[in-house]
Amino acid sequence: MFVLNIDPIALSIGRFNIYWYGVMYALSLFISWKIACIISRSASRNGKNNSLIPNVAEIDKFMFVGIIMCVFCARLGHIFFFEFEYYFAHPKEILMLRNGGMSFHGGIIGLIISVFWFSKKYRYSFTTMSDILSFSGSLGIFLGRIANFINQELYGTVTSVNWAVIFKNVDMLPRHPTQIYESVCEGLLSFFIMLYFWKRRGNTAKSIGSGAYTFVFLIVYSSSRYIIEFFKEVEVITYFDTFSMTVGQILSIALFMFAFLFLLLTKRYERDRS
Repeated sequence: MFVLNIDPIALSIGRFNIYWYGVMYALSLFISWKIACIISRSASRNGKNNSLIPNVAEIDKFMFVGIIMCVFCARLGHIFFFEFEYYFAHPKEILMLRNGGMSFHGGIIGLIISVFWFSKKYRYSFTTMSDILSFSGSLGIFLGRIANFINQELYGTVTSVNWAVIFKNVDMLPRHPTQIYESVCEGLLSFFIMLYFWKRRGNTAKSIGSGAYTFVFLIVYSSSRYIIEFFKEVEVITYFDTFSMTVGQILSIALFMFAFLFLLLTKRYERDRS
């Protein structure tokens, strides 16, 4: 059994504190950006039609806007989906990002808006950009969940399993390390599945843009999140006096359904073009 007692402050310079939460999220965004650049270079080098893939300079332009929209909407998503009453009563807390509180589903909305804008401006297909982001963002999610772990938030229910973790800032009870479950399943698992298909398809420009990577990512993420929610210490809401689910599970079902709708629309678009 492991006792988590990590100081949330990574570095102090005078009165200025740098928090592990911010460090891990900054690192996740940086790695996502670098992977997107690697995909761009690799696909352009190996593909015959390089115009299908944005170049590194265009990736840089997108990431600047995409990161801002992702963080902004992830914060708003957390506020509206999970703790609206609290933030309505404490509006000053909205800007306190160091305390945690970022919603993946809100971040997805921000990225969809960014991808739509970028695709229209630079005339790339929506699926090309969504595939690149799905691939590159998976490792970002891995590090983001590690940040949740260090910040001792989104922890699991009390358990007696051998790998239980005691979150000292919460209580002294052994709990499921659900942040680690999510980092592995939502981040690493989806990344290696997409990497397998990327290698099988020859790392070419044609392998990006079909929407397949986006579909895989959304399915793996939503399925993993839905299952792991059963082990989280979160409020369970009863709907229509019939069934009980967490907000995360409701959003994951919606995301799962959106994945199939996305695949259907992509296939229909390809069929109409041909």
